[in-house]
Amino acid sequence: MNRAAPASPPATRLLRGCVLVTALAAVWALGSSGLVAAPAAALLMLLVVAAGAAPDLFSSPEAARVRRVVSAVAIAAAAVGALVIDRSLDSDAAIANLPVQLGTRLALLAAGLLVAQLLLGDRQREVLVSLLVCAGLFVFALAAGPGVATGIALVVAWPAAVTALVVAHAERQRASADVWATAGGRPDRLAVNGSSLATVVVGSAVVALLVVLLAPHPQGLQPGRRGPAGGAGSDGAASGREVSAYTNGLLDLRTRGQLPATPVADVPVDSPSLWLGATLAIYDGTTWRSPSPGVILGPALPGGPPYVLAPDPHDVVGPTRVDRLRPREGFGGVLLAPGHPLQLDVQNAQVMPISGGYFIAPASSTNGSYPSSYAVASGSTEPVAATLRAVPLGQLAAPVPDVYTALPATVPERVRALGRRLTAGASTRYDATLAVERYLRQHATYRLDSPVPPPGADAVDHFLFSARTGFCEQFASAEVVLLRAAGIPARLATGFSGGTEEGGSRTVRGSDAHAWVEVLYPGVGWASSDPTAGTRLDQGTSLLDRVRQLLRDATGRAVLAGIVLAASLLGWGLAWLTGWWLRRRRTRRMTIADAPVVAAFGRLESALARTGAPRAPSESVRELAGRTGLAPVASALAVLERTCYSAQLPAPAETDAAVRELDEMTRRVLADA
Repeated sequence: MNRAAPASPPATRLLRGCVLVTALAAVWALGSSGLVAAPAAALLMLLVVAAGAAPDLFSSPEAARVRRVVSAVAIAAAAVGALVIDRSLDSDAAIANLPVQLGTRLALLAAGLLVAQLLLGDRQREVLVSLLVCAGLFVFALAAGPGVATGIALVVAWPAAVTALVVAHAERQRASADVWATAGGRPDRLAVNGSSLATVVVGSAVVALLVVLLAPHPQGLQPGRRGPAGGAGSDGAASGREVSAYTNGLLDLRTRGQLPATPVADVPVDSPSLWLGATLAIYDGTTWRSPSPGVILGPALPGGPPYVLAPDPHDVVGPTRVDRLRPREGFGGVLLAPGHPLQLDVQNAQVMPISGGYFIAPASSTNGSYPSSYAVASGSTEPVAATLRAVPLGQLAAPVPDVYTALPATVPERVRALGRRLTAGASTRYDATLAVERYLRQHATYRLDSPVPPPGADAVDHFLFSARTGFCEQFASAEVVLLRAAGIPARLATGFSGGTEEGGSRTVRGSDAHAWVEVLYPGVGWASSDPTAGTRLDQGTSLLDRVRQLLRDATGRAVLAGIVLAASLLGWGLAWLTGWWLRRRRTRRMTIADAPVVAAFGRLESALARTGAPRAPSESVRELAGRTGLAPVASALAVLERTCYSAQLPAPAETDAAVRELDEMTRRVLADA
């Protein structure tokens, strides 16, 4: 016959609830930091809820033994999972990503320990150990990838954890007291009243929010930078955006920030909108680079001017155009052309191949300036739609290098499946490209401050399924990856777009730097596709957007902290005034039976009755005091008399002091009994 265990005291149940909230927030922080993948974090949250509820749902002795066995299994499973987990790291970054690998394994092990400990939460000691494990999980999350989501998790967890500690301390004080009793009271009630708990929760939440806002925001553990080939630096975090990234054959999708409005070049007003600087084909999950290794200049082209530039072997040279460009102060030397460059006429300069394009260098070391202008003949990358739509969806007749269809192992299956699904109904390559463009424009918004992918995450997957916001390189990268997933050769193109008409020419600036897509069409060659054009703009004008803007720098966070502190002080003042008004109102309407000092004297009477010295029906308070030795509380009894008989009630401070004196005498009487 199963024996049912007694129900847990209210204090233990409240303690479990607070720890459960803290545990869920800690696991959420692990997922937001990138140490644990989102599906794994969701599964862990379900396990945490089940483990936290188990001690109440299965409280019999037999069930407790089963929970201990399951707890041991959970620890063993977490240990095995931490040993066999693999974080999809390429060989070049394996050593640099070692901290992330180790952090992931330790985080999974600690999460398993948390689930195991919650299963054993029959007593307060076990529950408090779970709280300690939660603190460890937050340490991992904050070390790995502190951010807004982690800060929100901390703001949620901190009040719950502080409440748990307050309840545990109050219950321990009550358990260790020599005497605890109130006449007519219930020993299973909480040792902390509701108003005190509310004060603790609100106060700790405000403190948590201030700490999150004012504490320094470190970068955390990030995958190591890969030097020139990887587009990252030694500290593991991608640097701010630079104009040179759109022309030098190397583009890191983790960079963020505004580009300068420095003029780069003056181009003809009637020239195409897109001016190409470099084409990129190799994607490693975070960075694009050209097929040519490194970024070192090649030997100068012979002959010229004009210089004949090698055309792409897949392009079918059709109509060409000649445009003259005048470099400005922001020009970096990379050849810009409104299409694929075929011939370059430039004086007093050397032309050298560079990764993904060409570089125009000064003619000699003594003359370090770029040429004042150059004329470039280029083939169009924007054929008419009818020409592109006539190209079937099938493979090219000539073999295509794998570099234009390859995808790294970092690209998850859900991204590949999305690419196949979007192009499944297309009969031509052009229609398939339009389908991908439409999807991106409908399901993502444009903003320069989009979230940075967490460590170990594929940038395109993060853009498509998590952030859903980005700018030109996120949109273009997503289109290339989705097209390649459907078997369509595509690559990334970088350069400049648009410009401002000034004095008979169009000036392109650093802020006009742009990334788009080139798709390979049989019999036509590489044709441009710009998924960013026409995307929905997220202007960031809502209140939430303005808050996010303030969170990005220390000054903004300090402003928010000041607002929070001012609002907290105002709220505290209003609460105090409201309480004072209610107390006055309650005091005026209070009957003698409701007075706290009368209730305290009633508890003293009950204690005297238990010792064999009850108050006689006709005995006055003073007579009772003289008979039972209550002289030490004479002042409290005087307050009692004024409460019962005086026309003016005692001040609240006098009443509170009298209640304390009477309750202290009650404890003494019970202790001497």
